[in-house]
Amino acid sequence: MDSTGHRLCLAAVSALALAATALPATAGVEEACHRLAGSNLDSGLPAAFPGVPFEELDAERAIPACRAALAAEPGNPRLIYQLARALDASDDQFAEAARLYDRAAQSGFPLAINNLAALYADGRGVEKDMQRAITLFRDAAEAGLPMAMTNLAFLHWDGEGLPQDDARAVALFRQAAEAGDGQAMFWLGRARENGRGAARDLDKALEWYRAALRAGDTVAGLDAARLLLRDGDGHSPDHEAAAVEYRLAAAGGDPRAAGWLAGDIRAGRVAPADPDELLRLLTLAASTGDAQALLDLWQALHDAENHAQALTIAYRAYDRAAEAAPSEDSGWPVHRLMAARAVQQSLTASGQAPRSEDELRMFQTDYPVATIRRFTLGFDCSGETAQYGIYVWDWSRGHGMADAQFDWIEQTRGCTVPPEVRRSFAEVWDMAQAAGASYTDLTGQEIGDDGLRYIQK
Repeated sequence: MDSTGHRLCLAAVSALALAATALPATAGVEEACHRLAGSNLDSGLPAAFPGVPFEELDAERAIPACRAALAAEPGNPRLIYQLARALDASDDQFAEAARLYDRAAQSGFPLAINNLAALYADGRGVEKDMQRAITLFRDAAEAGLPMAMTNLAFLHWDGEGLPQDDARAVALFRQAAEAGDGQAMFWLGRARENGRGAARDLDKALEWYRAALRAGDTVAGLDAARLLLRDGDGHSPDHEAAAVEYRLAAAGGDPRAAGWLAGDIRAGRVAPADPDELLRLLTLAASTGDAQALLDLWQALHDAENHAQALTIAYRAYDRAAEAAPSEDSGWPVHRLMAARAVQQSLTASGQAPRSEDELRMFQTDYPVATIRRFTLGFDCSGETAQYGIYVWDWSRGHGMADAQFDWIEQTRGCTVPPEVRRSFAEVWDMAQAAGASYTDLTGQEIGDDGLRYIQK
């Protein structure tokens, strides 16, 4: 559903959507509306305008542009639809959006019919009415709109308003996929991978994930790569084939694909396509603001001796880690350690002044560029064992740093930290404080590879 943010692709609706009209004298305002609010799923949109995905629509700019265009040409169903779409994206003007979608729908505009159905399904701007939504989805699907077929499939898949029926959902997904809908292709891959509504077949699942990626669904690229990298059942990881899928997804702007491919390149499992590819991938991966991705980008810039830019990235990584909630990936306490150390290294290498002398002194005291110790421990995570590093170092604060890491493992990863492991690190911290000794050195002497004090064995 375009209006609810489903990532759907429409290969061709020229037989469905109204033909683009010749631009009148008011072309300037109409062009502005097309540019700001035209749908990327509307093949009847004038060729000069690629369309904007719903989740990227700038409602604040699009609404006045489309109001002006519609005032100049009040009977144009495409402009009515585009204003409705802009209002829909504003998060607080759903009632007017519904009225405008209805006007465009009455002119036979399939995308408007679909989006009006989405409002009825969600109860946004109108009273929730699943039967009305289903009727509208069916109208749009019967007009041949692939995304409406996909939305009907979702209702059968989830059993919402329609009988829960995996086989019927898969049939609708297939119908939409054959008409070019990338989201339907993705869900066919899911169905085939999980054996839901169709026989389990990982090769078929891979085919559908690949088709979805090539239809514009970058998320499908991650799943295609995941299947290519599976190990077992007669299949060996194929990193080069996975890299093809990662590259396509990254070219479509997916930062996760960029991060995974960058990791394979750095590990030597895949050769870079060109000398600058790794830096491009790391830059895209870091665009999410993830602390680890920023640290990976810092490392690449540092290694390339681009120290001024590396310093900027190091500060961004520290700020992101410092502001992140403990439940976030970026909230892992070690990110602050690594980012503060990165800042100090880049300051030395670049010769630049710190942004704050007090902050630099805190970094030097609490996150020194000196020996740290890492314990790689296994934890029970919902019945499976996962390995995590626990880092210790010497700092000036009155408490150890291991407990915050254990909390993160439990809160963010849902793992169980044995009480005796927590107790071991806490006891050695107290010993180091009482003796004025190095916590880093003492943990090496007192704690074994299992995270327990030797004296407890």
